[in-house]
Amino acid sequence: MEQIVHGWSHETARPGLVCLSILAQHRSAKQMSGKVTKALMKVPDLGAVLVDIGRQQRADKLTNGLCIALVERLCKKGDDRGLPVIRAVLTGQVLQEKQIAVVFKSLVLAAHRLNDEIDPEGQVRKELGSTLIDLSRHTGDSSDIIQSVIQEGDLDVEALEMKLDVSIRQQKVLQAPEDVDMTGTRPAKALKLDLHAALERHAATQEAAPLPSCLSASPGDVYDEFSQLFLQIVAQSSEEPALLTTFTQLPTLHRQEAATDCTYAAFFIRIWCGPYPTLARAAALDAVKQGFQAGNAADTDFQAIIPFCLVALLDSSRKVRRAAADLLIQVKAMSPAAPAKGKKLQAWGGNGLYPDGIKVQAMEPEVVSKLLNDVLLPSLEECIMHEDFISTLLHASLDSSAKKTDDKKALSQSTRQSIFASLASHLVASPLLRVKSSLLALLNQIKGVSSVSRTKVLLPAFRWWAALTAEEATVLCQNEQVDPFALHQRFAETVVANDQGGLEFLLSIIQDPASERRPELVRSSFARLRAMWAAMKSDTKSDVSRTMLDIYQNRRNTGDEQQQQQQSVVADEAADLLKNVDLTTDILAHSLSAIQAQTRAVTEAPPNKRRRTSTEANRGSQVYTPAELNKTLRWRRALSSKRTLFAREAAPRRAGSSSAGPRWSEFSRLSGSSMS
Repeated sequence: MEQIVHGWSHETARPGLVCLSILAQHRSAKQMSGKVTKALMKVPDLGAVLVDIGRQQRADKLTNGLCIALVERLCKKGDDRGLPVIRAVLTGQVLQEKQIAVVFKSLVLAAHRLNDEIDPEGQVRKELGSTLIDLSRHTGDSSDIIQSVIQEGDLDVEALEMKLDVSIRQQKVLQAPEDVDMTGTRPAKALKLDLHAALERHAATQEAAPLPSCLSASPGDVYDEFSQLFLQIVAQSSEEPALLTTFTQLPTLHRQEAATDCTYAAFFIRIWCGPYPTLARAAALDAVKQGFQAGNAADTDFQAIIPFCLVALLDSSRKVRRAAADLLIQVKAMSPAAPAKGKKLQAWGGNGLYPDGIKVQAMEPEVVSKLLNDVLLPSLEECIMHEDFISTLLHASLDSSAKKTDDKKALSQSTRQSIFASLASHLVASPLLRVKSSLLALLNQIKGVSSVSRTKVLLPAFRWWAALTAEEATVLCQNEQVDPFALHQRFAETVVANDQGGLEFLLSIIQDPASERRPELVRSSFARLRAMWAAMKSDTKSDVSRTMLDIYQNRRNTGDEQQQQQQSVVADEAADLLKNVDLTTDILAHSLSAIQAQTRAVTEAPPNKRRRTSTEANRGSQVYTPAELNKTLRWRRALSSKRTLFAREAAPRRAGSSSAGPRWSEFSRLSGSSMS
């Protein structure tokens, strides 16, 4: 086996893996050697290749020995590169039942063996915790085996993830160059020495700086300290449940004023909407529910908490979704049944939930009651069962194009508009990127309500995202651990076909030179145009295609290699769009005339009329480089020789229908394939 991996190349890697799988089936089941493991890890996309081979022939002994070796490297060297391979193998139906159980148990044991010496920065433990959580929630054929291992060993995978996360955060605090002194008397390291002493200290002293009373973009050092303490307490809550109760009673959190002041809820909203472990997110939701129960909630409207409950219902953990459902039930219990006429309810978070006094679109009490009683509460069990159900539920309830099964329970147009506008206003106002991303995932399923498209209400959020610099967007995604690719896609999906304002903004992003520094933003904008193309009107298609042609033809030649590369991204995407969408013959005819006009300006003499011969009059004349001149002449010769052929091929299509025509690839072929 070592000789095979020693002599293979990139082309022979897959046949070599087939040979290894055959050899492994004829030897005893044991861990793979270090040389073979090291060579296998150099194979691109190893997990998918092994799964594909396993579908054609038995490869369970090879993959089992490799997984055991990768776990050993994880424990001894802190090498987490094998975790994606292990995840793919365990979920790919390659191993036998006993082998799956052994590999999963070895991962759990590895989580207990890792320490600060092997993993000084905590990154390996973080990846291992994510892998264990993903495997425990897997719904494929191997899920029953993994769940049986968890039940037999009485393993709490979520508690293990919690402990791993806390140890990582503690290690970061220890490695900080300077510990932040919140009270002026005790350093932050005291939090890790004794939780009881830390709670007593916070209960007895008045913090020099309070917790933020709103969802600000930068919560500050006090929030960091309290969130660290909260995570440590949640990790110990199974042994000492009273610690969590003591923490919520700290005067800095203002639990007694939870029904009137936003400090208490804002702290825990950041937890359950942030990149924290499952147990911490569920505990935060439960803490807010208990805080609302203990407060004086008479004549108070808690509708501002509903969008954050919807974010929690999108959570991948069933425990978090159940806690969110309990909070919604509590909100319904606190909502007045029928407020007296002329009596105005006090709006919780009306002016203090967001910074700078940002106000959101509020719903009338009757609308809130319909949202809770007719939409959310009857379907809470389904929402708990699967995280995607809430998206389906809102689409069926709010979207004008959705089919209504029961007219008696269907919401009125004004009610749907009010709910949609309120959720969109929270999306725009929230400084939390995860909240924006989750609400976008919900609202992008709704094309529009009545005559109001989602672009009308969500475009301000897209403008905010597009106005960020590349560095600012990267920092935000890293701080909240959000996938930037998915976020680009969700913001671009706020634009619907034939919305003039949205299309103009997409084109402005593509044409703006500043956007060239954010290639993913540009690519997501082009991807959205391609997705909407079939639903666009003919006039809109014509305008967009002409813009794409202008972008490609006007690509500038600069000496800066980086700038040239950034421009090529936009130009290449424009050409790719034109090649892969259906263009009418009218659009292609316009493209031909535009290119002919450009070539005529170079190859033909100017009109014979009296002209000034001074140098000042000639300053505006076009100057072409030799490369540009050769390209233009090639286009002219190609057009001259293929013009008749193009007209002959386009005529039958024009006679049949003007809505469908040859693709840009046909035009590019007739023109000498210069565009491609």
